[in-house]
Amino acid sequence: MRVRLRGGAGLVIEVPKWSGKWVVNMDQYAPGVVGAKSKNLAGLRGKLPDSIKLPSSVTLPFGCFEQVRRHSVAAPRSPRRARCAAGL
Repeated sequence: MRVRLRGGAGLVIEVPKWSGKWVVNMDQYAPGVVGAKSKNLAGLRGKLPDSIKLPSSVTLPFGCFEQVRRHSVAAPRSPRRARCAAGL
């Protein structure tokens, strides 16, 4: 999906498709699934000296938040959220 930003002078952002997973671990980090920060941290694994510890991590992939907003549990709040978003 492509999104054109208001007032963005023709700027269009490609929105990644949801991977269908609610959370991914470092072995599943890939372009279009997680952002650059997560991929860069995963890329450091095995390259740092032993004195520097890289913590284990998991990431919410692209599209996860949007899927939660569409879930039936979130539906009762949707009209209020729409009004609030319209005011931004």
